[in-house]
Amino acid sequence: LCWVLQTLAMCIGLHFRVKRLANAPTLADQRKQWDSLALVYFIKSGPRLLVWLFSKLIALLLFNRVVLWFGGGVPGKQYALIKKDGIPIEKYLARTIDGIAENSHLRKNNYFYYNCVTGHFLRENCPSYLLEHNYNKLHDGLIQQLTISTRFFLDELRARKYTKVILMDHVDWLDEKVVQELATTLAQQVLPGGIVIWRSASLCPPYAKVIADAGFSVTCISRASEGYMDRVRFGSFVTALL
Repeated sequence: LCWVLQTLAMCIGLHFRVKRLANAPTLADQRKQWDSLALVYFIKSGPRLLVWLFSKLIALLLFNRVVLWFGGGVPGKQYALIKKDGIPIEKYLARTIDGIAENSHLRKNNYFYYNCVTGHFLRENCPSYLLEHNYNKLHDGLIQQLTISTRFFLDELRARKYTKVILMDHVDWLDEKVVQELATTLAQQVLPGGIVIWRSASLCPPYAKVIADAGFSVTCISRASEGYMDRVRFGSFVTALL
């Protein structure tokens, strides 16, 4: 995704303006810079037919399955989930990026997209473990409490019991048989009262029912279609309680 965003900005001559936008001192200034970009203004206010034609051309050239897989790391199954929601890929990406630009201050409070746009973090805008006081704790021995594994996920899941499991969005990529195996294993390895959380590119991930059938109480906390979600702005964010 970082490569796609940076390359796209360079291709359309917006590299330096996007860098300035990412370093806007306030959210209000960021919004002003974002809405003043000619491309953004055209997409939001231009003639609908021209905007539609332009969007389809961009989708064909830059947002096709090959580019999204090799350039953005979007697997085919995840791409299919987006299409199943009835949202053209260009609208999905526009909704995501516009929602971030209008609602989340990149320089101060969104290291996810700040890093995507600039290629680096800031000392005061970075993951918690890179903040100086937290990094020092890790360096002084706290890191010894972490278990870093390169095994398959299900093997590691079976290795111990858990109170919290973060699935990220990788369940979007799996076929039905593996999803069933994952749900069964989660039910076996998550302790009573434990929680599983995940994101999905889909507004209503179909595998949520499989996890619910395994004994979890599944709740969708937020959806992108309902407005601004959070600093990541994916399709949906879901929790499952055992």
